[in-house]
Amino acid sequence: MKKLLILLIAAIGVLLYFNGPVFSATQTINWQVANIQAFSVSGNPGDLVVDTATAGSEPDDDTDSSTTFNISSNVSNSKITGQITTGGDMPSYVTLKCLLQTALSGTPTEQSLVSSTAKDLMTGIGKGKATGKTITYTLSATLDAEPASGQKTVTLTLTSG
Repeated sequence: MKKLLILLIAAIGVLLYFNGPVFSATQTINWQVANIQAFSVSGNPGDLVVDTATAGSEPDDDTDSSTTFNISSNVSNSKITGQITTGGDMPSYVTLKCLLQTALSGTPTEQSLVSSTAKDLMTGIGKGKATGKTITYTLSATLDAEPASGQKTVTLTLTSG
């Protein structure tokens, strides 16, 4: 028994000699993954000009699909809204429409942007990322519209649905 105890103490001594004493410390890590909703557009569309009509018909619409949007989101059921934020309301009989290409299983809806009231352009957007999705603007006018020109700022906003 005494020999066994001496052998055990010797073995522990050898282990400590070759491995050194064992020390440990602990740390507490606080972490969080926040809601991430990133949205960008590629620039401004070209000028929209309604300047032709077929005899006996309303003026032809002008359309621009030269800009795109990118989206990254870890939030389910988000939406993109659009509204005119500078330049005032659209004149009577003149309509500016916006249509977004489908992204992340969202449902796009073409909307007339005539004032500062936000309109849902895409709803039900899922989690994920998408790049290079087309933004289409269409300018329409009836024959009742007075000749005019102007500049509007349209703000597209990604929000939790």
